[in-house]
Amino acid sequence: MAKIVHSAPGTIHQAVWTVRRDDGELRAAHFSCRMIRENSTAGAEVILRGITHDIGAAGEISTAPPPTILEHRVLEASTREGEFRALVNLRTLNLLRWYNSEPAPNICWEHLPNQPVPAIHPDDLPTAKQMSNALARERTSGVLRFKALDGGWKPMHLDGVLVSLDQHTTAALVTLTELEGE
Repeated sequence: MAKIVHSAPGTIHQAVWTVRRDDGELRAAHFSCRMIRENSTAGAEVILRGITHDIGAAGEISTAPPPTILEHRVLEASTREGEFRALVNLRTLNLLRWYNSEPAPNICWEHLPNQPVPAIHPDDLPTAKQMSNALARERTSGVLRFKALDGGWKPMHLDGVLVSLDQHTTAALVTLTELEGE
């Protein structure tokens, strides 16, 4: 996640990670990527293009870090029905990834053909930036409207906390909740 936040075109990253396959087996995977600038109808953005290569059973590769499953279990246990968690880049306010939840329903989160472009309502951007800046001092919460799949705007209640991705990089862990009657 830190690489995404600090991405600059031309940057290269390589690592060995432990991954859990769909069948539940833990495997060591070599990951290599390069950050590139790509232009789209939504504007220019830096994306990561890479490849992951299975290099063996996780227990047999000494450089593969152990999986962090306790944290995932704690988040799963503390998530209520109707809550959705996401890691968000504090500088760009872009979604980094959904964290221990499915995406919030009926909201545009991906640039997909024949769908509206993901966005925070323009009138809510100052509130979103204020919430992002406040995380340096405290937890934050508020209501923001997101572009809905039907082209309208869907209000969601957000609670945000600062998360350290590494020694120099932070993001927001945001819990999104649908508003009553929406």
